[in-house]
Amino acid sequence: DADFLQLIGSNINVVKTGRKSLEVIDAASFKRKYGFASDLYLDYLSLKGDASDNIKGIPGVGPKTAQNLIMNYGSLNNIYSNINCLQKRQKRLIENNRQVAESNMKFLRIITTISSTEFDLENTENISLVELNKPTNYLLAQVGIDTK
Repeated sequence: DADFLQLIGSNINVVKTGRKSLEVIDAASFKRKYGFASDLYLDYLSLKGDASDNIKGIPGVGPKTAQNLIMNYGSLNNIYSNINCLQKRQKRLIENNRQVAESNMKFLRIITTISSTEFDLENTENISLVELNKPTNYLLAQVGIDTK
């Protein structure tokens, strides 16, 4: 899913699978393709929407318009800060649909923070690998893979 492109950074690449090949997308290849840094991909999606997730963007703002806006103004906040620089029709559409873009931003953001979980590596004698693997083994058995 293209949503994962928002995670690309200096230490994170995305592998896109095709029918016959794999494509590794890093920060440099992302910028070459889209014309802006990957940390602005969420802003781009928020404007244009995401058909694969059934999320409507701002009416009249498709991929090319969203790309141009991000390339020229950067973030969604910067677009709204420079709203008076936009053409009349574009300004009206973006201004009237601010809530759509902001809701999209919240909905499409992949949460990357997790709460810390304490695990005592010194006291592992009671942990059974067989028990830990039961859910995985069950799923594998359902698709016909023998785990014994």
